[in-house]
Amino acid sequence: RQGGGGGALLDLAHPLRLTGDARTSSIAGTRRQNGWTGGLEGYRFTALNLALRARYSRLSGSGLENSLAAYGASLDPLAWLHVELTGGQRTTRDPLAGLEERSRWLGTDLDVTLPGRAYLNASYEDDAGGLSPMRQAYFGLSWRF
Repeated sequence: RQGGGGGALLDLAHPLRLTGDARTSSIAGTRRQNGWTGGLEGYRFTALNLALRARYSRLSGSGLENSLAAYGASLDPLAWLHVELTGGQRTTRDPLAGLEERSRWLGTDLDVTLPGRAYLNASYEDDAGGLSPMRQAYFGLSWRF
């Protein structure tokens, strides 16, 4: 496999950041795949540390075309509490077979720093569409030594 890529991050003006990258690869000079990603993030908008971000990626090659759009928002309403919401959509197309698969997801994360060096985190994600829709919940409690 051979390939290469590069990327850049540009701080436009506090609090805006623009990101991008591009990549290409092939196996023995054939089956070439090309991809790129672009993103925009705004961070620390308010005293609540509000952050907003969006990213779009595209990958094509080997007879498939993939795209991904992802969005997120997070805030820290208290020094010991972080809340995040995420979502997005992925699309895979096979132009030769005339097939298209779309999947969407929504998720939320909660991080809480507890007294006594304890840390609680919880996560929920709902994936719809695609070949294997699912709902997933995670809960963790950690103690730091």
